[in-house]
Amino acid sequence: MTIRVKLITAFVIILVLMIFLGISAYLSLDRMERSAAAAMRQVELAHFFNQKKEEHLDWVDDLRSTIFQRTEFKGQLDPRQCKFGRWYYENIESPEFDRASPLLRDKLLALEKPHRDLHDSAGRIIEFLAKGRDGDRAQALSIFNMETQRIINEMGRLLDEIGAIYNGEKESILLYMESQSLSVRRLLVGTILASIIVAGVITFFLSRAIIKPLVQMISTAEQIAEGDLSNGRFAALIR
Repeated sequence: MTIRVKLITAFVIILVLMIFLGISAYLSLDRMERSAAAAMRQVELAHFFNQKKEEHLDWVDDLRSTIFQRTEFKGQLDPRQCKFGRWYYENIESPEFDRASPLLRDKLLALEKPHRDLHDSAGRIIEFLAKGRDGDRAQALSIFNMETQRIINEMGRLLDEIGAIYNGEKESILLYMESQSLSVRRLLVGTILASIIVAGVITFFLSRAIIKPLVQMISTAEQIAEGDLSNGRFAALIR
């Protein structure tokens, strides 16, 4: 094998290693970017859900104030028009809902009936309170104590479970990101070390392949300079 071929071979091997390192780094970083985007989205979902949960609790507090403190009820009685209801139906009717985990989908779907029942009971309560008679107020209180409070407790339990799912999924994605980051660092360090080792081995053998013939040529040239053309040394020099 000539020196030219050896140099080309060494260059190709090092180039392949560099390409492999680049592709590995690109794929790893791409996975990290996707994980980061998913984590950010999950953080946003968890935050947004907690905000809507607070708005639902505000609606319940408004209903309680209307019953016990005789304030004006300012909430929406239509389950699709309250702040929580608008978020809820936009969520379960969106394509993103189909990509959610089965557990989360089941819990969200389980919210629909108690949410509708809550608004139905609130509507009946407001109707009785609007009549203004003591018997009607007593009927409104009975609905709240016998029906509405039970529904509020059921929704509270479901909302807590859904919040725990959102937070759990967020934590899982963050842990996955950490593991991916560690894997990328190990991959890059391992690939760089492997490249250095391979390049060093190639350089060692290539230098031997180049230096040995040069040493032989110098030795032959010295012999020729001394007038010794025996043993085929001149032929070795010109080969």
